[in-house]
Amino acid sequence: MLHVNPNEIPDSGIELYAASSLYDCDPPITATGQIIKDGQIMAEPDWFRHEHWNEDIAANFETRLSRARSGRSEYLRIQASILAATRQIEYAATAIELAKRHLDAKPNGIFAAWIYATIAQAYETLGDKSSVVEAYRQAIRCEYARPNVRGNVYIQFAWFATSNSLSELYDEVLDAIQNNKQDGDLVFSVTRYYFFASMAFILDEKGDKDSSKRMAENALEAASICVGPFARHPTVGVMTAERDVHRERLERLAR
Repeated sequence: MLHVNPNEIPDSGIELYAASSLYDCDPPITATGQIIKDGQIMAEPDWFRHEHWNEDIAANFETRLSRARSGRSEYLRIQASILAATRQIEYAATAIELAKRHLDAKPNGIFAAWIYATIAQAYETLGDKSSVVEAYRQAIRCEYARPNVRGNVYIQFAWFATSNSLSELYDEVLDAIQNNKQDGDLVFSVTRYYFFASMAFILDEKGDKDSSKRMAENALEAASICVGPFARHPTVGVMTAERDVHRERLERLAR
């Protein structure tokens, strides 16, 4: 089973991480684009991991992409996810375009759910909520179809809906949680925060104050954890103060 580490979830999006290598690329790479050589992770390449974008960068990217012996769709996916994660309006359309090119190449690939979540994140940056919802619906369908690949996109969908108070989506969110959630999905405190906070807001809206209170308490407890489960990477999977924008709302529910 492939698990994804939701170390960073800017707003409703997610920066995807996986320790396993993708050996359909040449050279082989990890899910975040780190090159594997002789079984070791090498220095990060830069041509498909740009956090900025302009005509020169785009031209170099396309040239290098055309020369890649294999794994072109993965380079598209990685670059799309990085640009989407910047939350910069000027890069959102490019992120969507690159992500859709990945889907054209691998419509039912192992990372389909994640790439739809990338598209949702970019559309959210553009303020196109209807396209965000449709992208998350596609992501959830893909995640359901591949239960052994864990990306927790249903939690991203839940957080998008609840942080934007889109109560008309709450029943759909609960269905996605019921269908997609698995044991082990909440190993990281940041993931627990977004899950329990979303549940607290939904249950409060539905009038279940006692359950909402318990969920809010769980979310606040997750937010208080300062060290992650990895000794060598103690900040991985930890909630940060700048993302804890709904603390006051949770504290009210937890009283």
